[in-house]
Amino acid sequence: MKNTKRKKSNGFNSQDAAHYKKLFFLKLLEIAQAVSTEDPSKLFNKDILEFIYNQRCRLIKVVADEKLNLTSHELQEIKEAIVYKLKSNCWKFQNTGKEVLLYDFAGPGISLFSFLGIIEKKDPVKFTKLVSAYEDFLDTTDLFIDLQKTIYSVTNFIGWEKTAIDKKIVSPRVTYKVVKSSSPYLYIEVALNAYSPESVSVNFDGNVRSAFRVAITSNGSEPIWVKLNAERLGLNHLAPDTEIPVYIQNHALNRLKERIDCAEPTMIYINLVYSLEEGRCITYRGNRLIEFLFFKHKVGYLLIDVVNDAVIVRTFLILTHFDTPEGDNLHRIIGFEKPDITYLNLDKLSTFVFSDIREKVIVRDLFTRAGCEKLLEVPKKEFDKENFTSRAEIIESYLLRYQEYKEQLNIESLFNLHF
Repeated sequence: MKNTKRKKSNGFNSQDAAHYKKLFFLKLLEIAQAVSTEDPSKLFNKDILEFIYNQRCRLIKVVADEKLNLTSHELQEIKEAIVYKLKSNCWKFQNTGKEVLLYDFAGPGISLFSFLGIIEKKDPVKFTKLVSAYEDFLDTTDLFIDLQKTIYSVTNFIGWEKTAIDKKIVSPRVTYKVVKSSSPYLYIEVALNAYSPESVSVNFDGNVRSAFRVAITSNGSEPIWVKLNAERLGLNHLAPDTEIPVYIQNHALNRLKERIDCAEPTMIYINLVYSLEEGRCITYRGNRLIEFLFFKHKVGYLLIDVVNDAVIVRTFLILTHFDTPEGDNLHRIIGFEKPDITYLNLDKLSTFVFSDIREKVIVRDLFTRAGCEKLLEVPKKEFDKENFTSRAEIIESYLLRYQEYKEQLNIESLFNLHF
């Protein structure tokens, strides 16, 4: 019997192409009907549809700086995250009351918009009916802005996610590109650009350590370096409007991850920047502290020093930590020492987020009296609960025993004084 080899499929044959083209036409006409009260079947003939298809917007292409070393799989994941976001948001057209997914607009919608723009400029007389029917659509610039904002909401987050402040700072840029060929077409490019960090060496107690400059990026910009106002920091030897660059040590980043243990590093870094810009600066026991705000709830402090006209974030102290106003109050009210805090995991945000402490009246009131109530107000919905369990019962029983023990000591002390 003759052995014949079957020809390999390239993954997208002519049958697939025909099916894809049919779907594109259906979606294009659906959008055309959503953006105008005119019947699109009377305005778009086969030649027009073919022309639009050949110059269609090819949606999203993700490219990355070589320094990022991203695999094709990682690039595909980024693209899928953007597509998911676009499929989760709609745009409603006022003249028809119909909605279009931003995902559909990003492909067939932009293709339609581009075609109408071409004929409006090149041959408006020949296509008078088309231009007139979609005049309002051509003026809908807000739709493009909304589309870009939606893509940026994903890509900016991805930029934060890929950033490692001691290694690289990642900034995504979203642009519309035109491929010039026999059949020119559009596509949306998401480019991930990498920038080198800035660092300084600082000497604390004879130990020389590196600190890395805190940066933010937005919509493809180069790093914007975070600075703090001298007046806000209480640096009276400098002009009030002097801006001080901010650096952070790896030790502080590690403490943030360790103590804000239920949040992704990306979310921690976003809240770090927000806290540096918005948190109140106080002096306590000779230390400068900046409130650390997590989803606008004060959960701790950034301990900072000013060295050679630079702000150095040395560590992060959660509210229950000693050497904070709230942590010292907790010690005075309850008598807790550091081993107690560690044993009960009261130095981790997850204990407060995922424990039903707010439902335990005695425990809740003690933390509230100490000034730690904001730890109980951080919303659970922002976190993945999978790996955390409630410790409210353990904390309550421990506290009750601890209080009984303290009360017994007080009674014995009073007895010895009087007898």
